Amino acid sequence: MKTLITTLSSLLALVTPMAVAAETETSVPAAQPPVMAVMLASLGTPTTNATAQPQLTLVNLMPTANIAGESVTLGDLGNLPADHPLNGLVIAPAPLPGLRLCLSRDQIELRLLRLGYRSGDVRLTGAGSVVVSRTGQMLRPDLVQAAVTKLIGLPVTVERLPQFGALPLGALDYRLRSDLPNPLPDQFSLTLDVLVAGQVVARPTVSLKLALPAAPVAAVDQTVSVTRPTPTPATGTRPAAPGAPTAPTAPAWQVKRGDRVAVTAVSGAVRIVLSGEARGQGTLGDTIAFEVVLGGQKRTVSARIVAPDRAVMEV
Repeated sequence: MKTLITTLSSLLALVTPMAVAAETETSVPAAQPPVMAVMLASLGTPTTNATAQPQLTLVNLMPTANIAGESVTLGDLGNLPADHPLNGLVIAPAPLPGLRLCLSRDQIELRLLRLGYRSGDVRLTGAGSVVVSRTGQMLRPDLVQAAVTKLIGLPVTVERLPQFGALPLGALDYRLRSDLPNPLPDQFSLTLDVLVAGQVVARPTVSLKLALPAAPVAAVDQTVSVTRPTPTPATGTRPAAPGAPTAPTAPAWQVKRGDRVAVTAVSGAVRIVLSGEARGQGTLGDTIAFEVVLGGQKRTVSARIVAPDRAVMEV
């Protein structure tokens, strides 16, 4: 640029005397030399080194925010138009339904700084902190356990329950979506439909375990009673008089200790047949202890003898 200005100054020094002389000789003004026009055109339009400044976004923080999604966005915390490019900027994960999250202005500014936004890009005004709450409810294992126990008629415990985030508020209703395994093992899975106001809001597959009642201690400790056999009357002895007391006889046990018996657990229309080993002895109608195997583990349950090889356990 300096070289160009120096050259232009030299040309002006040469052309000026000629223009003055021509003006004195004639009243018609002299035309601008072609060389001068070319040099001025080559300079072009003056430019500036200043660049356009980014537009500043003002976010007026509100003291409270109520959300329903999985994340807290900048639009949730302040008044931003729905179509603003920063409206969906994620600031923090959302709290669990029913819980609250307090975000200070410093924490929000630090998050913006980590995302690459400077103080000249976004300026926070309004509240010094925002308390974020999340509407909805979660699936609770105890409620699911009670619902499944009622649906299948057998006591169960929940081993694993997947979560589906926040569910809409309202009374939850449960329905079986999958059929019960037959035969029913100790541990199994069921798919449920979870409904609110008749609409399915979740469809979890729950891992369950049967919770069969244990046998009472008295039944487990039942032992064989020893009775003396009735002596055979000697030859020539006088028979006992009518009405005279007789010696007790040994009971005829239908099931003896160690016998293998099919134990059936009954609950409504659901029946589970297990192989059990008698831990005591009894006759028809007696309730004794049996040891059964469920899920590879031995358990002791009480069942009523209905046949020499069958017993029923009512759950």
